[in-house]
Amino acid sequence: MQIHAMSTGTVRVKHAFLFAKTGWRRQADLFLPGPWSDPLPIHCWAIEHDGRLLLVDTGEVATARNVPFARFDVTPEQELPGALAAAGLSV
Repeated sequence: MQIHAMSTGTVRVKHAFLFAKTGWRRQADLFLPGPWSDPLPIHCWAIEHDGRLLLVDTGEVATARNVPFARFDVTPEQELPGALAAAGLSV
């Protein structure tokens, strides 16, 4: 068995998402102005086992829309087909 960790771009999230408070502030802090994290990798996984390739969490696509608590940075080349090719794999 071989496990391949691949990246399909990055995402920055609000600190309020990473370090959530409790109560009513938990949801409000996601939409209020506040600091952002450094870019975090968006991982996807390919597992080779018994001649099969299994995909687990296929990452993100370049057309991903930003939301109030997440900002995506994914190029078309970083999407799953490119990540698989960079790892020497194909579906």
